[in-house]
Amino acid sequence: MEILAPAGNLEMAYKAIDAGADAIYVGPTGWSRRTNESECNDEEIKLMIDYANANNSEVRIVVNTFPSPMEMKGYLAKISRYHKMGAHGYIASDIGVLKYLKDNFPESKIHVSVGSGISNAMDTKFYEEIGSDLIVLPYRWDDKDFKEVQKVSKIGIETFFYETTQTGKLCPGNCIMS
Repeated sequence: MEILAPAGNLEMAYKAIDAGADAIYVGPTGWSRRTNESECNDEEIKLMIDYANANNSEVRIVVNTFPSPMEMKGYLAKISRYHKMGAHGYIASDIGVLKYLKDNFPESKIHVSVGSGISNAMDTKFYEEIGSDLIVLPYRWDDKDFKEVQKVSKIGIETFFYETTQTGKLCPGNCIMS
């Protein structure tokens, strides 16, 4: 089991790592489905990676948009830049991008974003076959759905929750797709 915490800014990243997160995830400006105030620029991401490396943690880059043909060259260059910075993994939605990530950065952890539209256990097997390591399953799935995934695939299962500041209740995911 791993604790993967959000990092919408440097303060969040440092606090999550200091609190013991095994890894953090961060959306680069313009390339994630996170809101603008929760995305970070390349300089901030580099600082996060350096801090994580110094503190036995990891940084996963959220690149879960669906780039158009005109955007693809810049998108892939950006991903390569994060790899050179030392990113430990990626969270993506686009099928072609997921395959590209595994083919080009095989040591990276590849997460399938909930935004990829997973609808059944057979989908998880497909994503495992193209090289994905983990998959964020829809929060509405119940135990029997999770068990079905485990019957057909060895892919890591990921789910996410957050505690609201207003009520203190644990809620599913805090992204645009939830």
